[in-house]
Amino acid sequence: FEALHVLLIDHDDSFVHTLGNYLRQTGARVTTLRHGFDAAAVLDTLRPDVVVLSPGPGSPRDFRMSECIGHILARKIAIFGVCLF
Repeated sequence: FEALHVLLIDHDDSFVHTLGNYLRQTGARVTTLRHGFDAAAVLDTLRPDVVVLSPGPGSPRDFRMSECIGHILARKIAIFGVCLF
């Protein structure tokens, strides 16, 4: 059994630490990066099994989330977004 590699993207919300801990408790190998990185390069280098988008303040536009999601989908990587209301 090989652990899933999860790329957890931090959108400036402290809940990202809780998410990371929950994911690790399932046996996943978690890499956490703060938003704003070169998504194409990182995805091609890390080759995660799934990407988890943390919640954050403001609007998804504030984080260029559409661009990042486009890169994730183009590589057929599973994606999961967390929204807290």
